[in-house]
Amino acid sequence: MFPADHSLFINCGGGETTVNGVTYEQDNATAPFFTSPNKNWAYSSSGNFLEGNANSSDYTKNMTCGVSVAEAPLYDRARLSPVSLKYYAFCLREGKYNVMLKFAEILYTEDTDYTSLRKRAFDIYIQDDKFKVLHDFDIREQARGPDKPITRNFTAVVDKNKTLLTIHMYWDGKGSSGYGPAFNGPLISAISVTPEIKVGEEKKEEGTQDKHVTLKELIDATGKFSDKSIIGSGSLGKVYKAQLQGQIKTTVAVKRLSSHFKENIQKLKKEIKWLYELKHENLIKLFDYHIEKDLQLLVYEYMENRSLEDALTVDSNTRSLKFTWDTRFKICLGIARGLEYLHNHRKLNIAHMNIKAVNILLDGDLEPKISDFGLAHLYVDENQFKVIKREVSQGYMAPEYFQGNLTIKADVYSFGVILLEIVSWKKNVIKSHNGTEVLVDTANEKHEQGNLKDMIDKNLENCDTQQALTILQLAVKCTSIAPSVRPSMSDVVSVLLNKKRIDELFRSASPNVGEKIKGSGHLAYADSLGATSIDLTPSTSSPSTKTKAELESISVDVPMKS
Repeated sequence: MFPADHSLFINCGGGETTVNGVTYEQDNATAPFFTSPNKNWAYSSSGNFLEGNANSSDYTKNMTCGVSVAEAPLYDRARLSPVSLKYYAFCLREGKYNVMLKFAEILYTEDTDYTSLRKRAFDIYIQDDKFKVLHDFDIREQARGPDKPITRNFTAVVDKNKTLLTIHMYWDGKGSSGYGPAFNGPLISAISVTPEIKVGEEKKEEGTQDKHVTLKELIDATGKFSDKSIIGSGSLGKVYKAQLQGQIKTTVAVKRLSSHFKENIQKLKKEIKWLYELKHENLIKLFDYHIEKDLQLLVYEYMENRSLEDALTVDSNTRSLKFTWDTRFKICLGIARGLEYLHNHRKLNIAHMNIKAVNILLDGDLEPKISDFGLAHLYVDENQFKVIKREVSQGYMAPEYFQGNLTIKADVYSFGVILLEIVSWKKNVIKSHNGTEVLVDTANEKHEQGNLKDMIDKNLENCDTQQALTILQLAVKCTSIAPSVRPSMSDVVSVLLNKKRIDELFRSASPNVGEKIKGSGHLAYADSLGATSIDLTPSTSSPSTKTKAELESISVDVPMKS
């Protein structure tokens, strides 16, 4: 799909296959060194398998059971190396590249096979063996089980000093049985190397190799913002699918921000600059942006499986996907990790303020990625009331929204609502001729009755009931009326990873647990300036504890009062 000098796609250990319109080259040779027929990549594998029955066919492995993701063909087979596996990408043009590595533990699938003396933990280096990007990477541990896909993303630079892009995976003996290397070495399912997208005019100066997508190409790729290209819409604007056909051929998502953003154009430019620097596997990747008075565009990576909202509403594009308990748990944990990263960023205290199912996107492996972070607070004052009226009906907003004294604990509340949706596989607000059902209310009632188990999706097979109950208990705590009672996202992650028990989080709750967002209505350095709150609305009286009553009473254009 891409020219050879712009990108690279390899189906490691398998034959040629096409996934989501992208053709991955075959990589099923069994020799220790191989150069592709197109001469655009090669691999080298070193070391010897010391298993008694090992032979050359062990350099590639088959998956014993399939995975229910859009990119499943990439995980059918994988390349295995005894000790060292290195891939070389030739003839790439100068510039920044996104390196995506896909893994699944398809060999050690039984618990009896996987012990401290027999496990897979290897290091990964990109471009330089002095630059280690992952240490003791354990596929099974990171994916939380065998036969589960997991992706890791990195950035690499190709320039005149480093014209060759290398990906080196090395096993240094950890987890061996003591008799030498067996099948513990590096294992990888697929590799994707694509150029970073840059919006602007093509640079013509001599010696400049930067790859750009012109603004005209980007607009044309959306069908000039045709309704047929719309794949999502919300408070911040509409999102279009753009299939680029110029120098760089790929699919991206283009968010065209709503017209009211032009009132805050300078602030928007400042904020987007910071957002561009945020990098986390559970945040949607912002490739580039175009911010001018008459047009504001954000260019994101394209998510094949749309949003959690689409999945919950059984959209035709997601109906064929299986949201097993393991997948649902992965989504819960991924969202938690993404929010933890935002809340604890080393320079910024970033509150999302618009966490909801439609802003949780799902990639080809059903890995969640949070979108729209850092933008919700940029609304001009006259639009805030309209936004609150529109958003509150979905039930994700924390009660303190109506007081205007917001902290990162408002995100925790919204996250708790999403946990309830994922476990029950229902939307938070369900309106019918019998009235309005609100999951938050139902969960509190079931919790008081000791019947939280009733919230678990009845159609879910092979559910880890205890794990599901833990998540439901977390959801109840996260959606507490009092922000100070809600746990931090770091504590949530610790509970999900079994590093803490849920009862440990609530032995003593400080009345000011939630850190306020630093800055005055915008992202700011976490420095000595002190904390100030975002004044979204005029102060109101204490919020009602009856979520259902709030949702059914929306009929005015100003924030509601108790």
